[in-house]
Amino acid sequence: PASGPYVQFYKLLRLGKEGYMQKVENQMQTTAYLRHFIANLKHPNGENRFQLLDGGDTRCLPVVAARLNPNLGLHYDDVDMQHALSESHWYVSGYSLGFENPATHEFENLFTDVGQET
Repeated sequence: PASGPYVQFYKLLRLGKEGYMQKVENQMQTTAYLRHFIANLKHPNGENRFQLLDGGDTRCLPVVAARLNPNLGLHYDDVDMQHALSESHWYVSGYSLGFENPATHEFENLFTDVGQET
């Protein structure tokens, strides 16, 4: 379970502080590029194809979290997209973030949006 920190420490030792900082900066720049690219992808009807779910470029992890825009009614979902991307050797996680309720046998979202009261 602790292999992640060991790998990071090995990279720090191998690259040195400056080299490691350069590696991390490169990861952050690549992530910012991907986030900007994904944010600007449009469906033919003009709506955004994706909804970004992460904290943006000011957070500390080089991660882009997005989902297909559910308002588009696409005939494929995030898991289908993950399978298609994996054929080009991209590692992308696809989750439905929901479950089948055993009592009602209906699909329910794991998370719900809660509006702020003003």
